Amino acid sequence: EEREFFERKRHIVKAALKANVREFVEFPALKEFQGQFLALRSRYKFLVVTGASQTGKTVWAFNITGNQDEVFYVNCAQCPEPDLRSMTRHHKVVLLDEASPSMIINQKLLIQGPPDWVKLGCSTTNCHAYEVFVSGIQFVICSNKWISELANLRQVEDREWLADNSFV
Repeated sequence: EEREFFERKRHIVKAALKANVREFVEFPALKEFQGQFLALRSRYKFLVVTGASQTGKTVWAFNITGNQDEVFYVNCAQCPEPDLRSMTRHHKVVLLDEASPSMIINQKLLIQGPPDWVKLGCSTTNCHAYEVFVSGIQFVICSNKWISELANLRQVEDREWLADNSFV
C-alpha cells in the first residue's frame, strides 16, 4: 500500500513538472550517437552529458527517445557498478546518473553493449551475480564532474579509451 501511494504521488508530481519543461536543444553529437544504433554492431559508443548542476542534464536525457518510460534510470553516485536487475525489454536507454569514469572503465564490456550476456553483481562466491543482455541499448551518463574526474585518471590508456568510445 505504501509503495502504491508513493507511485500515485510520483505520477502526479511528474505530470505537474512536465508542464514546466522547455523545448530541448538538439545537439549534433546526439544524432551521431543515436545513428549508430540504426545498424547492428558488435559494440557501441556511449553518450556523456556533462555540465553544471541544475542545468537539466538528467531531465534532457530522460527525454532523448521522446518517451520517458523507455529510459531505465540508475543513480550511480558512489556505486562500483550499476544495478540493472529490474531493467526490462521495453527500455531503450540506460541512464547512469553521476557515473564516474572509473566505474565506466571497470564496466567496459557492459557499457559497449556487446551482442552477448554480461554478468554483473560478481563477488567471490557469485551468489548475487546476474546477467543482462544490453546489445542495442543506449547508455547515457549524466555528470557534473566527468571532465575533472577524467583528468584525474592515472592511466593515460583509460583516458584514451574513454575518449575513443564516447560522445561527450
